[in-house]
Amino acid sequence: MLISSNVDVLAGLLEEFRPCFSKPQFRNFSTYTLGLMACEGKKNVDAINRCFLKAKDQSSLNRFLTQSPWNLQKLEEKRLSLARRLPVEEGSTGYLLVDDTINCKTGKHMEEAGYHFDSAEGKAVWGHDIVTTHYVNGDTEYPVRLSLYVKKETCQREQRVFKTKIQLAIEQIEAFMPPAGTNVVVAFDSWFFCRQIVQAAAAKGWDWVTQAESNRLVCFNGEETNVTALASGLSKKQFKTVKVKGEAFSLCGFEAWMSKVGSVKLVVAKEKDGFHFYVSNRLDWSAKQVLSAYKVRQSIRCFLQRRETELGVRGVSDEAGPRSHYTLAPGLQRLYASSPSASFPASGLCAPERRPCDFGRRLPLREGPMLPKARRLDLPEV
Repeated sequence: MLISSNVDVLAGLLEEFRPCFSKPQFRNFSTYTLGLMACEGKKNVDAINRCFLKAKDQSSLNRFLTQSPWNLQKLEEKRLSLARRLPVEEGSTGYLLVDDTINCKTGKHMEEAGYHFDSAEGKAVWGHDIVTTHYVNGDTEYPVRLSLYVKKETCQREQRVFKTKIQLAIEQIEAFMPPAGTNVVVAFDSWFFCRQIVQAAAAKGWDWVTQAESNRLVCFNGEETNVTALASGLSKKQFKTVKVKGEAFSLCGFEAWMSKVGSVKLVVAKEKDGFHFYVSNRLDWSAKQVLSAYKVRQSIRCFLQRRETELGVRGVSDEAGPRSHYTLAPGLQRLYASSPSASFPASGLCAPERRPCDFGRRLPLREGPMLPKARRLDLPEV
């Protein structure tokens, strides 16, 4: 069950957002945010609404998500301003992690849903494709922004401006404001490894690290070849065994040149399933430093998997619904989990613990200390 001190922490965070809403809107905001954290089982608007004593009809909550004229951008700016107050050391290095994930859905009439290829499933699945950025600096981490990717044919049909996932990621990189006095490394996977993303990071004066596909072309010692052929020609003596996050890797790093990117530090890693290739603009980094920086991406993968498992929502029936849902809960939960006033981590999604993450499967629901099944919540005073 919720401990009173932690209720106070949550109520205090909610109060920070009161200027973003009218009085009725603030009540619905409180209902939805706390309900997502407390609701067990299927998470739809009706189930969230029933978590509370003296709850109004669920239609009020649905209208808040789909029709109420509160400003989503204003809410996001407030959340990020609070996030930038979280403790980080001056001169430290933070990581802006770029990724996309598919939140699978079942309702065929869900707004902005479509068929998207899921590499984990090896096929197209129905759901929302979300481009997202996440910030990690030491023990402080929080989701930054997200954008729903809508397929080109849907945008044309609805006479909307189409944006690729690359364009959405660039917008998020350009908009990000790191904590003052810190350095930034932008980390992204091979799908986002392109000239435009690299240039967006460089324009901000930030470093970057990524992974390259096995057929990526490089120029090394005056000869052009793909990275797999290059790795196959390396001798065993050129590899050095290092440990990163407790796991042993056999690495060989050197400077190479890539078309449309320029000079890069290329790291070849011998792993259980073959060669992997890591790339950074930091020519002065060791092979271990490049791999360690890339492995920070585990934070966003674990976060996205927990969010997909625990924060799915159905029954929201208008365009603003999905956008509102994906914005409201994760940020506030992460702020709560990062708050030094919280005496235990909130369950599931917002637990800040670091642990290895299996990228090939969804994480199961985890037991948490939030609520027994029969318990209902009272809302903060409005």
